[in-house]
Amino acid sequence: MGIGARHLQVWTGQESLGPDPCFLPTPAEALYAFPNPNGEGKRCGNCVLYARGDQQCYVHARDMKISETQVCGYHVAGQPSERFEQQPQNLDPVTPEYSGLTSTESGAYCGICEHFDSGSCFALQENGQFAEVEDMACCTRWRPRAASSS
Repeated sequence: MGIGARHLQVWTGQESLGPDPCFLPTPAEALYAFPNPNGEGKRCGNCVLYARGDQQCYVHARDMKISETQVCGYHVAGQPSERFEQQPQNLDPVTPEYSGLTSTESGAYCGICEHFDSGSCFALQENGQFAEVEDMACCTRWRPRAASSS
């Protein structure tokens, strides 16, 4: 009979270390995007795949209305267009669940994510360790940190 991983953690005094990062996705698997060149947080309002006047996106279904304060993992930094041009042929739309589409007033970035602390992301791993990420980067696992009550 072998010793389970949890029992080994308790036995070695490491039970408070939390979940094993080996089972987390890598940054690439979570569509990790490096910081925007202009230093802004990521949102549809600063993505080239977004059409501001039509409130539409090339990635999502054409009948979806998307606001400038939303963001997804397919964000490409740049100036959005005003009108939605013809959608490229043979491009299937992505569901909001798959893209990680969510709302954010300030823009999304690691520095305000519930998984981020001092340059480390506790929702991603690289080589079996929690991933090191940049403060202004972002991925589909982004979730805004809950406001602290004073």
